[in-house]
Amino acid sequence: MKSRNTILKDSEISLKVISLPDLNTLTDILLDSKVKETYMIPDMDKNDAINFSKRLMDLSNNLDLFIYGIYANNNLIGLLNQVDRNEYEIELGYFISSKYWNKGYATIALKLAIDELFRIGYKRVMAAHFENNIASARVMQKCGMQKIDKIEELEYRGILHKCIYYAIDGNNESIIGDNIILRCAQDNDYLSMLKVWGDKDVYQWMLFTPTVEESDAKERNKRSMEYQKSHYAYYIAKKDTNKPIGLCAIKEYEDGKIKESGIAIAKEYQGLGYGKEVLKLLLDLAFNKLDAKSFQYGYFIDNIKSKRLAEYFHFQYEGIEEMVRPHDQEKKIIELCVLKREDYIK
Repeated sequence: MKSRNTILKDSEISLKVISLPDLNTLTDILLDSKVKETYMIPDMDKNDAINFSKRLMDLSNNLDLFIYGIYANNNLIGLLNQVDRNEYEIELGYFISSKYWNKGYATIALKLAIDELFRIGYKRVMAAHFENNIASARVMQKCGMQKIDKIEELEYRGILHKCIYYAIDGNNESIIGDNIILRCAQDNDYLSMLKVWGDKDVYQWMLFTPTVEESDAKERNKRSMEYQKSHYAYYIAKKDTNKPIGLCAIKEYEDGKIKESGIAIAKEYQGLGYGKEVLKLLLDLAFNKLDAKSFQYGYFIDNIKSKRLAEYFHFQYEGIEEMVRPHDQEKKIIELCVLKREDYIK
């Protein structure tokens, strides 16, 4: 993933690292009794709060973490921080001094953070609020977040609180090529996708489990719609008709290293250059948008078409991997090759 920017700005608000002169202000905010009603801050005296503020300042200067001071007119008014994260999703928390409530600052700060997280490469941003904190719910809604099917109960200051979760997904943007579009699944795609999931001439070269019944395809399409919300997974659609003709996906398997995790095109559309265009778009996504160091491409060792595709883009042989395909227990040998960033740029 890309590194976060040190400063995020709006006309009224900026998010930036906390500086030493702001420690006293941050300490006062941490001791604000109204703030402690809405954000889980441990009980502490003034000295503890000072030490905690120093710790937060150090964390905000660590660019590997997503932690910012919230500033209005260069005055520190709050904090926005990561709560939990994985390679695709991140949960945020935030608080603002009660002196600055009801001015729209929390909404601006959260929106700045969401935009930055999508730029970095996260696919889903989440946040939660205590059930009775209606103001925080409105902040999330104004930022385009929607309530999701997740509720947690947490004990805080001797009271059991329900935490209501909201999320916004950043993978709704299509990737447009000359002849195809990489896009998310739509409700009526399942019949077209049967020609991908259920055609032996296609799935014999893939690891996925075949789907041959219309009712099963409809359910699989729904699962794909949900999966694509938090992963770099797409349907391949013809640009002129928007009809899906295949699927593709990439994922990060090590820090900065991305691999293709499946490209499949319906038989009637093979041999028309669509595979080449798909891989070109995925390489652009990986190197130019996700700042990848390398891109790994794999195929069954007897798949001559995929091997030629790798050669066309100047992938270099990396090794082989032996595995048993889960759905039919057939032993497969996968040839792996890699394209490094410096070679892609050339």
